[in-house]
Amino acid sequence: MTGYNKASRAPVKAEYGAGSGKILLDVFECTGSKSSLDDRIKDGDPPRLDCPDVTSTTDQGLPTSSHVTINPHASDITDLSLPVICSHTSSDVFQFGDTNVTCNATDESGNIGRCMFVVTVQDNEPPRWECRDQTSIADQDLASIAFISSVSDNVDPNPSINCSHTSIDLSHLGDTSITCEAKDTSGNIAVCTFMFTVQDPCMVHDPCINGECSYIGSGQYQCDCYDQYEGTHCDVIPHPTPICKTTTWMSSRFGLISFLEGENGTWANSTEVCPFNTANADQPIGRAICVGDLISQSTWLPNPTDNCGQFRNVGDLLGQLSKVTASIVAIVSNIADVDTETLESASASVSDVVKVFEQQIKSVPVEDGENFSFQQPNIAVQVQSVPTDVISNGLVLSLVGDSNSGLTKFDTNIQTSNENQAEATKPDTIAVVNIPSAISSALPLISGGSSNTNGFVRVIFSVFSTPALFISKSLKNTSVGTNRSAKTPVISLSIGDEKIEDLTEPINFTFTPIEVGPKGISFSKLLHKYK
Repeated sequence: MTGYNKASRAPVKAEYGAGSGKILLDVFECTGSKSSLDDRIKDGDPPRLDCPDVTSTTDQGLPTSSHVTINPHASDITDLSLPVICSHTSSDVFQFGDTNVTCNATDESGNIGRCMFVVTVQDNEPPRWECRDQTSIADQDLASIAFISSVSDNVDPNPSINCSHTSIDLSHLGDTSITCEAKDTSGNIAVCTFMFTVQDPCMVHDPCINGECSYIGSGQYQCDCYDQYEGTHCDVIPHPTPICKTTTWMSSRFGLISFLEGENGTWANSTEVCPFNTANADQPIGRAICVGDLISQSTWLPNPTDNCGQFRNVGDLLGQLSKVTASIVAIVSNIADVDTETLESASASVSDVVKVFEQQIKSVPVEDGENFSFQQPNIAVQVQSVPTDVISNGLVLSLVGDSNSGLTKFDTNIQTSNENQAEATKPDTIAVVNIPSAISSALPLISGGSSNTNGFVRVIFSVFSTPALFISKSLKNTSVGTNRSAKTPVISLSIGDEKIEDLTEPINFTFTPIEVGPKGISFSKLLHKYK
């Protein structure tokens, strides 16, 4: 711009701005303030951005790159410090291939400059082999192509594979060196060289069970069988099979055990099994193989040690027997809930179940002076080891509890009697058995003296809340609709393991009759006495 001085009318030059963006003015007449000049000069040029393309490579083992630098530059004639904003930053992870990136910068005048460039991620990593030697057994009918090791690539899911051999003739023994090349879509190449060995079948797994094996070539072998064998694998005995006769063998821990008749070369288990207190309970005590020379009599050759393992400790046995007994008590209690008609139709089976129950209760191990109790809704059982001097004073066995609940909440008790029947008058008493002191003279265990080795007698007291398991034979053939079972609890009592005879005084049984109402079975308060 050119102007003139008012006095001399000479041209006057002036500069506006600074740096590369300054403006040179030829001023004729300068009047007014600088701000008024700013208002008259406007910046209409957008910023210029320098955005070159970027090239990177994939990270090790990955199809992406995490080390791309995004750093475009911007310049402007008036604004010397411009921030640049891009669609991607250096902290982004870029996929293999090309990614378009756009950037922009805005100057003080609101002019916007834009640019776009390409970030290219290249794959320079070759495929990876699992390169290892391989073997196969000679076979005259087979050619294998399964020798190619697996290969993978960080980008290409299926690299191309080219090998020096496409198959191996398995009829020839020996080693073959194989070289394979894998190439991915980026042109990266990886080479794998390994050895493929065809092995002699006689050396790897002898196919001649009872003979000598020799390899004859072309994947074939030959068996030279021992005298008494024949067949392709020397596993056939053409002669009559020798027999081991039934015999016995003395086990060092369990005495004589037996092995039944068997063929030569076979194994047999003993007929006897390991006792319950061993680690292998119910397994055969011994095993033996029948051996012979086909001339003399074949004989059983037992293993020198038995098959039962270690003896288990008392705690383990007691715990196991206790769990078995509790399960049987629960089963019998559940059977008692079955309707009478069904139980009558299977009366023989029900009787067998009760017998098993009684035998199991008798087998529960109880230490001297200790007891076991088992309670289910329909059965309450107490097994107690009672000193013989206590029995000499008589016993009272009682079952007391809430008459409106199952027997699981009842208390069973065995205590000294002194011929006292006060237990029978207590509230909520379901069953009481008074055993007189005369029992001591009737028990062979006490009165005989010689068999009383420990000074304790096992007493078993069982109460069934329902007589469902004990159908009355006298009522079985009465008319339909008649209640053919007793209306009292059933009490079972066992003292010692021997039969009691010639008891001079009665055993008193006192129990509460059963009432069947809309809420099921309950017990009335009226007591009956039986001798």
